Amino acid sequence: MRNRRASVQCVPLALVLLSLATSSVQAARLTTSSVRVRHLVCRGKSGIDLRMERDPSPRDARSVAMVLRYERSAKVPGADFTNLDPGTCSWNPALSADVPPEPGVVQFDVWREAQPWSAPGTRLLDTTATAAEHFPDVISLPRYLNDPSHYWAFYVDDATNFSWSFGAFVTNKGPPKYFEVTGSQTSDATRVTRPVELRCRGGTGLSFQRGGSAGTNLVFMTLAYGISPNAAGELGRGLAQGTCAWADRTGMRTEPGQIRFTTSGNAQLKQAQSGGVVDRSPNAAERFPDANTIPVYLQDAAHYWTFTVLASRPDSATAHSVWKPSVTTTIAGPVSKESPTRSIPSSPGSGVRSPGNAEAGVATAARAPLRVDGVGMVLDRFTIQFSGRPNASPTVLYSVEQPVQESTGRWRFPSGGSRAQVAGGSTETFRASYTAWSPSAPERGKLYNYIITVPATAGAKEEQFKGQLTTLAQHVRVAITSIELLYTRKAKLDFRLYVFSNGKTAWGDIGGPSEWKLGTHMLSGEAVVENAPDQIMVSVFGDGAGWFRVSSNPARMARSMGAENADYNAARRDFTIGISPTERYVVIPFVIRSIDGNYLMFEAHGQIQVTRK
Repeated sequence: MRNRRASVQCVPLALVLLSLATSSVQAARLTTSSVRVRHLVCRGKSGIDLRMERDPSPRDARSVAMVLRYERSAKVPGADFTNLDPGTCSWNPALSADVPPEPGVVQFDVWREAQPWSAPGTRLLDTTATAAEHFPDVISLPRYLNDPSHYWAFYVDDATNFSWSFGAFVTNKGPPKYFEVTGSQTSDATRVTRPVELRCRGGTGLSFQRGGSAGTNLVFMTLAYGISPNAAGELGRGLAQGTCAWADRTGMRTEPGQIRFTTSGNAQLKQAQSGGVVDRSPNAAERFPDANTIPVYLQDAAHYWTFTVLASRPDSATAHSVWKPSVTTTIAGPVSKESPTRSIPSSPGSGVRSPGNAEAGVATAARAPLRVDGVGMVLDRFTIQFSGRPNASPTVLYSVEQPVQESTGRWRFPSGGSRAQVAGGSTETFRASYTAWSPSAPERGKLYNYIITVPATAGAKEEQFKGQLTTLAQHVRVAITSIELLYTRKAKLDFRLYVFSNGKTAWGDIGGPSEWKLGTHMLSGEAVVENAPDQIMVSVFGDGAGWFRVSSNPARMARSMGAENADYNAARRDFTIGISPTERYVVIPFVIRSIDGNYLMFEAHGQIQVTRK
């Protein structure tokens, strides 16, 4: 097993270094000297304790916060971690006493759906057990890690136990395996384990009961509440004072009327012990939530609290925090030049509109104008989030062509454009959210125009929005960091790096000493490929015979693997770089070794840096 891994890739890890929402500040955390980042490798097992902690993640509304709880390895894991028992993790392959113990927990964010699992239409999906190697999300990753033959690796900040960087720890990932499916592929197991939010409004009707100890300065609490007749909604408008409700009741059972949670017994214990200032104001829970401040905070009907629960355990919170409703801002308005029509009473002076009449339709349109809420981008796919009138059957077309405007003011593409798939989402009063995505891979690195059309309905005119997006291109930088010289009969050597892709060749010289000796030589050499395909070949060519000076095509020799009785040799390997398509930056470390030879043998160490922008 160990030899098989080494022969394929000595460091077989595709590191997911930046998510779509990771800012440059967050990325800098991985290179700051004050932060200790550790390489944690985990082995799957049936029933692994991997849970969705919060949806959406507090770091990125498009992602879900996950937590993995694990056991430390009792065995020496080994350099390739093959000795890990199922369900254990380690960042200490030799179990060295100088390395601090693993904390038993790692937190990270993944996409809610890296593939359109819940979409109703017909599309291509990777539904295999290894889909998480390419599309890690809340559906594929638990399935992947429930198999003890699968390994996962995290780069963990040991101060916070959070990982911005993770990926499948595998020997050889092939391309995704796509199957045509129709309808939602979201399983019942996924639905019952999905996190949902219970939102509560303060005021008379809430009753707190303090329980026993849950650990050092932690206590169990139970909140009994009145059940709101309406769902809380995005803005909490469905809540009367002293009541709680699911943010969205779709697919949920009725609220149980009580919620158990764990909180600090005294969040200001250190201030009290040191004689510091203790915040005893009614708003103290916003900074210091604990068993004392939360009940006081929720005596005010203007205050709100949110609890995250699993749908399968609706009376037990996995997380909780203060919640402040905020009005959603409009990112972009509709192109339609029609002014919103005012609603009018159904009869003079009544001030009441009958449900379903034309005036009600006008009120709906006026309160839910078409707007674009965001554009998401992953490799070979884009998504457009927008909202507008519910049940309106909107369409989205996209094209590299410029849209043209007809005399009626309507926008269209000269050759029709491609039709995106559209799925409806949650509804808040008169507004519904929609998601559109490209059913097939668009061209990479291209500027696309798109047109969203909400058709006319009774009492509401057609609306359109036109916008632009640029799909991701995949740029590759291959860097050589060191050459380990294993054998040579000459002290004068030249090394060159080659990257072959789609019939094109990029190359770069690798520096080195004036006289080579056996051992490790720290070097710097790189080759760059713009808009690279998903498959590349990396070759390092070592020359002790002056071929670079006399050959008219040294790249041809770099494709060979050298010769047993020659003063040149090559280390070469094919790589799949289209892995982790949801990530903007992926790093693939590698070690490649030349074939056995009588006159020159070496290993080249380096990394492939994939940037999508």
